[in-house]
Amino acid sequence: MKFVRALACGKLYDQCGGAQFSGSTCCVEGTKCVYQNQWYSQCQSVPSTTCGNLWDKCGGIGFNGPACCVAGAQCVYQDQYYSQCKPSSNTVAPVPPTATIPPVTTTPPQPSPTSVPQVTTMSPTATLLSNDQMNGFVKTNGASLSLLGKPFYFGATNFYKLFYSYESDLPYIFSDAVAIKSSVVRTWCFCDGVNCDSTSYTNFSFHFTDYDSVNKRLTFNDDVNSGIGRLDRVLQYAKQYGNWGDFGGVDYYVEKFSTNQQKTHSDFYTNAAVIAQFKSYISHILNRVNTLTGIAYKDDPTIMAWELGNELRCVGSGQFPRDSNCNAATITKWVDDISTFIKTIDTNHLVAIGDEGFFQYNNFNPNANGYAGSPYSNLWNGDNDFVGNARLKNIDILTFHTYFNQWNTKGDPAFIQNTLQWIKDHAAVAQSVGKPIYVGEYGIDVADQRRTDFPILQKQIEDSNISGSLMWLLLSHNGTLPCREIPDENGLNFGLCVSDPDTANILVPHGTRMFNKGAMDTNANFVTRNGMQLMYNGKPFYFGGTNVYNLFISSNSDIDTIFANLAALDARVVRTWLFADGKNNGAYFNGQQVWFLDFDSQGNIYFNDDTNTGLGRLDYAIQSAQKHGIKLIFTLANNWNAFGGIDVYINALPNASSRLHSMFFTNPQIKAQFKQYISHVLNRVNTLTNIAYKNDPTIMAFELLNEARCTGGNENTNPTDPNCGKNAVITKWVDEMSTYIKTVDGNHLIAAGDEGFFNSYSKYSQTYPLAYSNIYDGSAGGDFEATARLENVDILGLHSYFNQWMDSSHFNQDVYLHYTQSWIADHQAVAKAVNKPIYLGEYGIGNTAIRLNTYPIIQNSLDSLNYAGSATWNMNAGNCQPQNENDDSYCYNADGIQTFMKNYDTKMKNKQ
Repeated sequence: MKFVRALACGKLYDQCGGAQFSGSTCCVEGTKCVYQNQWYSQCQSVPSTTCGNLWDKCGGIGFNGPACCVAGAQCVYQDQYYSQCKPSSNTVAPVPPTATIPPVTTTPPQPSPTSVPQVTTMSPTATLLSNDQMNGFVKTNGASLSLLGKPFYFGATNFYKLFYSYESDLPYIFSDAVAIKSSVVRTWCFCDGVNCDSTSYTNFSFHFTDYDSVNKRLTFNDDVNSGIGRLDRVLQYAKQYGNWGDFGGVDYYVEKFSTNQQKTHSDFYTNAAVIAQFKSYISHILNRVNTLTGIAYKDDPTIMAWELGNELRCVGSGQFPRDSNCNAATITKWVDDISTFIKTIDTNHLVAIGDEGFFQYNNFNPNANGYAGSPYSNLWNGDNDFVGNARLKNIDILTFHTYFNQWNTKGDPAFIQNTLQWIKDHAAVAQSVGKPIYVGEYGIDVADQRRTDFPILQKQIEDSNISGSLMWLLLSHNGTLPCREIPDENGLNFGLCVSDPDTANILVPHGTRMFNKGAMDTNANFVTRNGMQLMYNGKPFYFGGTNVYNLFISSNSDIDTIFANLAALDARVVRTWLFADGKNNGAYFNGQQVWFLDFDSQGNIYFNDDTNTGLGRLDYAIQSAQKHGIKLIFTLANNWNAFGGIDVYINALPNASSRLHSMFFTNPQIKAQFKQYISHVLNRVNTLTNIAYKNDPTIMAFELLNEARCTGGNENTNPTDPNCGKNAVITKWVDEMSTYIKTVDGNHLIAAGDEGFFNSYSKYSQTYPLAYSNIYDGSAGGDFEATARLENVDILGLHSYFNQWMDSSHFNQDVYLHYTQSWIADHQAVAKAVNKPIYLGEYGIGNTAIRLNTYPIIQNSLDSLNYAGSATWNMNAGNCQPQNENDDSYCYNADGIQTFMKNYDTKMKNKQ
């Protein structure tokens, strides 16, 4: 027989439910069990009949108070967690929201005369960001930040005690930040317990939270003078001066709420009751409505990001010891939980961890990564797993701190070497996961060392394409006292006053370069689509461009020349090859064979990343394109034998009983190998920019295969399977490969790369009676309409070569032009039906006269039908020789090229 023990009902504020809770789920008379979240329910008093006062909470999940408001106020729904009593529309509120900031009477400090550069304290009206920028949320765009569709970078500062400051000091603090070009300020959003800090120079007693010892619950202090309300004014001033705040102790929660008998620091991360109380604080902060602006914190674009905590570790500086079972996985699990919780309330703001960026040795080898001297081992074998945390879904932006003056043995000469390597390593992780990253804190407590080393590490931050940096820390004057560079609570002098000459020399230049970087970086965002429209930097994107298929076998100087020439013509896109299959593919540079992949005798695929003979040759092309404002379309394989082609895969199959060209689309081993190549390319990190290809916005799109057909079309290819065109073989393959790419790369547009052949004889045969029937009867394997409907094909491409798609006896200029215009219109109709952008990926003709006569007309057709863009075939790079009549490639200086390209490309670039 088994016995069930009756449990006494919970008293007021006892836990009464939640995941893994095994206690009583009933509550004593006069209370009821109120759901807070999946981890925690609590016994709360029966609702009072007294209505809430103005600005009181009046509803939301877990709320047990009155759902009515006093006269002159109404209960306004904010979200599922929070409703609030706000002034009725016909009532004047006692504390009306206002953006007016009272005049400041405190005289700003005057810097002493000096002959070295200084930063002038700005007036309390100076701003850094525009009103539009301050009203926009900072978002992620791959591994970059963006604001209103434009790249956003910052070289900024910490000012952690903003909520401590006199109100009259706030204008000077923020104007000081503006003076050093700091568009972001990192500050604290915690003050736990009535004795959270006893060093306040304002002689006020502050606390945001406290412990109700009778009812054993967390309480909140929203007072505008002594509590959370002090942040209202901080946000109001930050908005006026064009600065963001990004808000981040632990043992307080453990002391008051941990249910463990032996309490440890890590209870904050593992104890369900502690976690529930911290979540209640998060919910309270996010749902708080600013009494001065009327904007809920979760809806306020003045806030750039939330950090979960500052420098989270398994041990702190407080009263509780380390739990021997706490490790990096413990904190990662907590980070995942808390970041996910925030996203249920606030989807506007970026979420970061606020950690120091410590690694785990199993995925980071410090010796192999170039560290020297004697840095502490917990940097890569401690309480954090930077790589694991970086992969968490709801962590939007990565952070790390760097203090090798503290993490090394004092005076270790390897300080700067290790700092630079630390910056590089974290930037590399951010690029590999496609997320932005910023340095949350960096500081040196020795003035002479600051002067020599700050510029060096700041340059590394800029060169590593890190989104921002926050120096520890900016000091301002305190009330009537001038700014003093005084030791902090640890006796370390990290602070810099805005009037310090060092500020002008080592902060302003970096802040200025970072602030201006977004404006100068014209190619830093991804091209995306919105219905039939391509978008870039928040605006419609149209392009004129060209194919330059042989960039991978061109010299750096030739690459620079071709991109400079195209930029002068206002071209915005270049389509080029990203394949060189097999060591005998015919591609050479400076007498060396160039190849990207090959197969061993057992048919296993392997890759060549060499910068002279392999994939590394494209690194410079990408870098140069970015510098010249050119976007790239990369084609991943070739149906034809030029530079190898897909038959190389087929011929590498060991012991194949037969070899058909269509096996590339059907054979499981070949498909798996092509996916290996795709993964290798997308995950490749550019040796010059340190950006993974999958995270590089210079690349506009990836095409799967150039001109896929069931046949390779010449004597050196494998024979054709007669059933290939009947079984949607190529369409199924495009579906599989486009879906696969999206699992690796969520940033870039995907196109098929096909010619646009149709699969409907009855529908198109009358339109193109003189053309070869395989362009519309499906026999070549193409089905443009079916491909267009595939979910993971983002943008539709087609080619047009009616000079090749009909017998020469039928060809003349009029037929060529008529068929080309019809081809363009028929495909645009399909794009419109599926609501996707469309571009003409190739068109060309070797006859110079016909080219000059027809190209402007074709381009007008493309423009009038709202094509996203087009790329002519093909501008030669390098030692360009005049073409013959059968060569549809051309030179930059060929007859008429600059005229017809310039006219069209400029028109497309300016099109909105």
